[in-house]
Amino acid sequence: MDAYTCIIVDDSEIDQLRLQAFLRKFENIKVIGTFLSPQKALAVIDDIKVDILFLDIQMPGINGLEFRKRAHKIPVCVFISYSPDYAAASFELETLDYLVKPLDFKRFEKTMERITAFMNQAKQSGGYDVQPDNFMIKSGTSQLRLDLNDILYFEAYSDYTQVFTQGGKHIISHSLGIVLKDPVFKSFIRIHRSFAVPKKLIFKVASKEVVLKNGTVLPIGKTYKDYLLQNL
Repeated sequence: MDAYTCIIVDDSEIDQLRLQAFLRKFENIKVIGTFLSPQKALAVIDDIKVDILFLDIQMPGINGLEFRKRAHKIPVCVFISYSPDYAAASFELETLDYLVKPLDFKRFEKTMERITAFMNQAKQSGGYDVQPDNFMIKSGTSQLRLDLNDILYFEAYSDYTQVFTQGGKHIISHSLGIVLKDPVFKSFIRIHRSFAVPKKLIFKVASKEVVLKNGTVLPIGKTYKDYLLQNL
């Protein structure tokens, strides 16, 4: 089983201890740092390899949202807060999950399942090649052939992009910004920092979300809405 490193940034020592107790139940997770001060965490994260960031939001000096902007190279981020009010804002920042305190272990297990699934896919991820009608994704020593018309949307995770299709999801080791520069994806439009969709699949644009023709609902980022409406 592959091991993954994580750090905890939370100004509550009690909440940190509860989270650490949960994490000790997962043998493949190694906590390599705990920080009560976000400033102290920022001072060292560039010098250590971190796979997973567990991050409080309401902290003095630098809140969790600002911290994530500065620590955007960490592949997986899970926000933890006493308030659900920051959930929408957190998903503007390539967030894998959002947990509300006090933490519940059964809910936390689901988060860990998502983390493990993402990290396993990321480990196998590679580049991609585009042909006239096909999208070739490198996965380990294999290549997967996807029909471009089967792509429902892209989701960004730091330096990775998840590709959601009719048949499942895949990961490529390129950021969403780089992927969208490829001319073959000129029919896609970014609706959020974390999401891009084919224009032809948009069924409805609501005040805060986009509904695709298959019923999938995705959020609209505040800074993307005007551009979206002008370019449909």
